[in-house]
Amino acid sequence: MATEETTPRGPAFANAYAISFRLLGDAELAAEVAAKAAERLGERGDAGGEPGPREGLAALASRAVDASLAAAGSGSAGPGEVRRASERERLRTLFSEASPQSRVAAALVHLAGYPEEVVAGDMDITSEQVRELIGDFRPATEDQWLSLGDPALSGSGAEPQRRRPGVLWAVAAACALGALLWFGTRSGERPELEPGSAAGVQAPEATEQPGTDDAAAGPRSPTDHVRFGPDVPVGASRGCNEGGSRPVAALGEFGSAATPAGTYALDDPETGSPVPMVVLIGEPGLPAARLGADSSLVAITEGSIHLLVDPTSADVGPEALAELLAAVLESHCVDVNRVSVVGFGAGGSLAGRLTCSVPELLSTVSMVAGWSEPGCEPDPAVTVSVVGATDDPTVDTGTALEEVGTAWADALGAADQEVDGRDEETLVRTWRGPGGLTVQTTTSVTGGHGWTLPASLSVNPVVRDLGRVAT
Repeated sequence: MATEETTPRGPAFANAYAISFRLLGDAELAAEVAAKAAERLGERGDAGGEPGPREGLAALASRAVDASLAAAGSGSAGPGEVRRASERERLRTLFSEASPQSRVAAALVHLAGYPEEVVAGDMDITSEQVRELIGDFRPATEDQWLSLGDPALSGSGAEPQRRRPGVLWAVAAACALGALLWFGTRSGERPELEPGSAAGVQAPEATEQPGTDDAAAGPRSPTDHVRFGPDVPVGASRGCNEGGSRPVAALGEFGSAATPAGTYALDDPETGSPVPMVVLIGEPGLPAARLGADSSLVAITEGSIHLLVDPTSADVGPEALAELLAAVLESHCVDVNRVSVVGFGAGGSLAGRLTCSVPELLSTVSMVAGWSEPGCEPDPAVTVSVVGATDDPTVDTGTALEEVGTAWADALGAADQEVDGRDEETLVRTWRGPGGLTVQTTTSVTGGHGWTLPASLSVNPVVRDLGRVAT
């Protein structure tokens, strides 16, 4: 039974309590968990303000779920909770086995009672993608999970009221989530970009395949004659032309026949028009297919070409992968202004080395839970993101991440540095350069060697939205 002291009074606390109680069934323990989750986001349990735009429902839900799972079993069930213990245990099992983004989406929809469209806005994905994320949490009845709420707060001993925002709250939420969409996935001010067309992307126009000689261009720095942003025009690869080389097979090995460098899977929607390409490089602990699912990168870039790469070892060099990328550009219809590479763990290190090998083929490069320092000055420049957790046992994060970010910023010509505490456990450093160039590092206190919510907030918008074009 919730007492006056445990009754939620602030919006962040109230949301965290709704999630925690449904997972734990113990009012006192749920209040303690909720207070800590809210306090970490800058709102104490006895405060009544709204969470700031950088903090958001997604981050709050993630903390509430993680803390509740860690606290499970340390409290005592209240009256009437024995019969619901098995339901809560099943619910906790579902959350413990889910990906970070599925946890957040399911907590907000099924435990906090938010509509799917509101959750989609907060997580910066579509409502359909929210439904996919919460598929494993589908309740037997509409209110199965919501009915596990604290009866003292709902005014009913058996069936708590379904928590749905009213009309005024929905309007306020839409405004707040608009700010979240703008601020929650960036740190500091966004680069100033030239206005795009009314449709957001200009009509396709053929551009020269990267890598061709341009003797008239003369000497230039990595950031000369390039611009980054969501509004860059489409650029067609040679594979868009009829009579191109035979398409790369959907599944295969790359590297030499005698010593393969790894395996790949290629998914091409074959639209007949140039589409972005997303390259995911995995490692044995997190293969590329699972990386695509855990990060939701495949889902949020639906309609793009996806190249999933699994190197044979951490020692694989970038040359074989560069040849595979060139072959795909030669034989498939790719928007050459939107080619993003995301590497995890050892794959992150390979992504960094690939940047030095063929920067002309890449628009953005993200290295998560593994990275390499630049051994070059990539020309043309590439947007770089590096993400790590200080409790990752496989890499030295700490101050090393700042050093890696500084090295990439120096190599690419990004000088102006901004430091942003996204919350008390996440630090974002951003270096900016000409033409909208950014180098960004994201350091979180927890997350271990896995894909985390801070990784999604930093990497996913870059992969989905940014392109690079010659000017």
